[in-house]
Amino acid sequence: MSKTAFFQHKTSYFPHIPRFITAPLIFLLVLGVIVGGLWLTYKLNTSTSVYATSFGNSKKVTIQEPQSSYTQWSSVVEKQPEYLDGYIMASYYAEMLGKKDEALTYLDRALRIDPNNTKIQELKQQLLSK
Repeated sequence: MSKTAFFQHKTSYFPHIPRFITAPLIFLLVLGVIVGGLWLTYKLNTSTSVYATSFGNSKKVTIQEPQSSYTQWSSVVEKQPEYLDGYIMASYYAEMLGKKDEALTYLDRALRIDPNNTKIQELKQQLLSK
């Protein structure tokens, strides 16, 4: 079978697929999608690791400037008093700085916004048990 006959045979089965799409090109496209998905998953997991391990005993979380982060989150909740995650993060950094009373205050404010949030209740219990 000649090369021309092969392509004519191939396009008769799949007339909507252009000739330049070959197996190596499809392989590279699939590989790119897989690598891109893995990279995105890694980036999402590393960017949320501080939130996911709030008050936890995880050693992989390294915070370089807790004082500036605490100041930022405190100003966020002053400007946006209904922002639940802001109270959780402000409480987290207050606890890191040894300000247990302020951390409890931020968690209490978060519970006022969402009284049925079990995660916040667990964080408060963890903080009270320290």
